[in-house]
Amino acid sequence: MSAGVALTLISYWRMRRALLVFLLSLILVVSRRPDVLFHAQFWAEDGRLWFADAYNCGLLPLLQPAVGYFQTLPRLAALMAQALPLAAAPLFLNVIAILIQVLPVPFLLSSRCRELGSYAARCLFALLYIGLPNSHEMHANITNAQWRLALLALLVLFARPGRTALWNAFDVVVVALCALTGPFIIFIAPIAAILYFKDGRDRWQRSLMLMTGAGGALEILSVLLTGGSHRPIYAVRGATTELLIQILARQVFLAPLLGRRTVSEFSFHSGLGLAVALAVTLIGLAIELYVVLKAPLAWKTFIAFCLCIFAVSLASPTTASPQWPNLLASGGVRYWFFPMLGFIASVIWLIQPRNPAAVRGVAWVLLVIMFFGVVQDWGHPRPYDFRFQAYARSFSEAPAGTTMYIPINPVGWAMKLVKH
Repeated sequence: MSAGVALTLISYWRMRRALLVFLLSLILVVSRRPDVLFHAQFWAEDGRLWFADAYNCGLLPLLQPAVGYFQTLPRLAALMAQALPLAAAPLFLNVIAILIQVLPVPFLLSSRCRELGSYAARCLFALLYIGLPNSHEMHANITNAQWRLALLALLVLFARPGRTALWNAFDVVVVALCALTGPFIIFIAPIAAILYFKDGRDRWQRSLMLMTGAGGALEILSVLLTGGSHRPIYAVRGATTELLIQILARQVFLAPLLGRRTVSEFSFHSGLGLAVALAVTLIGLAIELYVVLKAPLAWKTFIAFCLCIFAVSLASPTTASPQWPNLLASGGVRYWFFPMLGFIASVIWLIQPRNPAAVRGVAWVLLVIMFFGVVQDWGHPRPYDFRFQAYARSFSEAPAGTTMYIPINPVGWAMKLVKH
């Protein structure tokens, strides 16, 4: 067999494997809440901000920051949804969100990411990412797709450069979208700079560094100019060391192990409960510190990124007052996404052959327990059925100039549309 034929067969096999991984991931993601496809509704800002702004104001909102940052991804998706009937718009936005949610999996399992670990280890992380407990708020909605996009942008930075124009275009689109969507690029830009100066100053890495740096500067400027007006002025933080320990134990370390439903039954307010929370927190932080000290640069920077996102989330949450007590009880919200992934990545790295046998044994026990948490939290809570299709029909039959308020999830939210 000639070398050319062998390379063709290898390329064909990789394409088939990538497609199979993508389809399987898609099925698993939808299985956690099938209504996102078969009974689609708007979720929060999906309807009230992105779709309503695009319908009522056209292209102008694309240039306007929202909640302090430019939000290009959801605004572009909402603009594209204008070509469809209102009844189909939630499904369209959900499909885009699902695609972004799934994309990190085939990319992580591609040959470009082989330096991040063995194929088996990357499969473990991908499966735990798909079945991540304590994350129902982020599932299949365009508002929170920016968190998944940030993960994909990080993987692009950690991966080997693509060898084709198609791969290069993919990298540019992902990083550019991330740079123009939300605050994550502010923390990704330093990672791009570290990787560039550490890895020999590759020309492609320089391009990514410049893109992320420009995006970070733009988002910082956006925050400064808007003055953070979306944050509650008189919010009571209610921050204490005890609450920090409880939040870390419940939402970051125990939730991915046991699942949100199981952990929600625990009480950490008694003396014994607080002692357990402190022990869990110290063990979890010790695991991450060990990985930061011993692991390759990509792993170190990923965990540092996750910890930074956690710190910023606690420093400036959007929850009602008192904020930290409410965060302790708020399972499944976006703030726990990256901290949990950082913990999971740390545990997976511990199974590397380079680590002592005792360390690997502890890691395998934790991974087995994590699959219990995945099973416990596999099915996400289904939102309230507002019968959106009926509202969509009423709006389509309404005369021009009619203003309609359409209720959307979460309960208490509404979308305002003015009929053209």
